[in-house]
Amino acid sequence: MRAGGNATYVIALSLTLTGLVLSKLTAGGQQPKPAPSIPRPTAAWMTAPPNPLKIDLNLDQGSSVTETVSTRGGEITTNASDGTRFILTIPKGALAQTAESR
Repeated sequence: MRAGGNATYVIALSLTLTGLVLSKLTAGGQQPKPAPSIPRPTAAWMTAPPNPLKIDLNLDQGSSVTETVSTRGGEITTNASDGTRFILTIPKGALAQTAESR
């Protein structure tokens, strides 16, 4: 055994025991309490009347595109008649099989 080997073990054991004692002191020697359970929402919680959004869609047929996207992902880009550019990015693995998007 090399010189200082026993001292290393004594120091390591001492630090471990000190950590255990301090953790018990800071926790008051008690086990931590489990987090309180959060009640599940029920219909009774929702007292406000429904207020859905009304959306009017106007399709810009001149700007529509059809693209085939594989499981490797891809990007579909089109420009609206007012110049707005739309980019739909489909990440790799998002599709289970090759699909056509319109």
